[in-house]
Amino acid sequence: MAHSALVAGARDVAEASELGRQLSHQVGRLVPHDGYMLTAVDPVGMGGCFFAERTGFSPDFRNRLEEADALGTEPHPFSRLLRGPTRVGVLSPGRHTHPDSVRALGMTAEGFGSEMRIALVGAGHPLGALVLVRRQDVRPFTAADTARAEALSGALAAGVREFLAHQALRPQRIALPPGVAIIGPDDTVRSVTPSLWDWLRLLRPVVPNGRGPVEGAEHLTDITRHIVLLARRTREPAMSRIPTPDGWVVLHGQPLNEAEAAASVVITLQQATTATLLPALSIWCGITPRERDVMDLLLEGLPTKRVATRLDVSVHTVNDHLKAIYRKLGASGRDELLANL
Repeated sequence: MAHSALVAGARDVAEASELGRQLSHQVGRLVPHDGYMLTAVDPVGMGGCFFAERTGFSPDFRNRLEEADALGTEPHPFSRLLRGPTRVGVLSPGRHTHPDSVRALGMTAEGFGSEMRIALVGAGHPLGALVLVRRQDVRPFTAADTARAEALSGALAAGVREFLAHQALRPQRIALPPGVAIIGPDDTVRSVTPSLWDWLRLLRPVVPNGRGPVEGAEHLTDITRHIVLLARRTREPAMSRIPTPDGWVVLHGQPLNEAEAAASVVITLQQATTATLLPALSIWCGITPRERDVMDLLLEGLPTKRVATRLDVSVHTVNDHLKAIYRKLGASGRDELLANL
């Protein structure tokens, strides 16, 4: 599979679900699988940016796995795979390895016989994870499958990065007040502002049942679980930048009592500002530190000559940086860049 073809394909898709299907199809040529789960990670805030799946784990099992992974007691935790040097880990319960693993026991209960985890890292930054699964009646992933996945991990990371970079200048069309919720230490929803439900519907449609759409604590928990766990584990504010068709959204999580490991967490959803968006966009789009200096001054409204003076470089150099910025962010020029950021 050509690296350039995968990256170019990621640039052309519009939604995370399409990206998941495309990456699964490309990987499936070399590593066949029955289902997948793709997660993109904010490289600065470390929260999840989007999730796409086909025939993956149930939401309840995924939530339990996030908690178990946070403890570091499960085999092949993503925190270790993201640091390398190995990017791929395989767990096959039928081979009697890790018999006490929460993941192994749960996989068997859900009908899966083998799981492959692929950590996605680009230029030293965590970008996400791709989990592949095989049914119990299918041969488990082999050492050869693992070697192929290792060889593909860089291209997969580049595909996720390219997809997120292509979302950089999405026009902001969201006109909602911030949504706030308080999640208790026992994971119960203690309080919610009415606007929060509008934000949740924007991020992910509510799941219908026989009587109509269901909107409630389960929907809220499923979307915010990763940021709640992250805030509790680090005991510090956590953040994730999330692309939507109507613009970028920022999901914040902050423990009410940073001294308690099981503290209540305040969740806030609101439209992304330029200041909150740029740190992650700079990584996804490959903006260099000097290009970032130029962008910051440009966003202050300085003309090119003033930018050159402030940075003690020539106007020609500033223009070269601007051309690189426009190309990386997909902007036609200064007006489009400023209008969307």
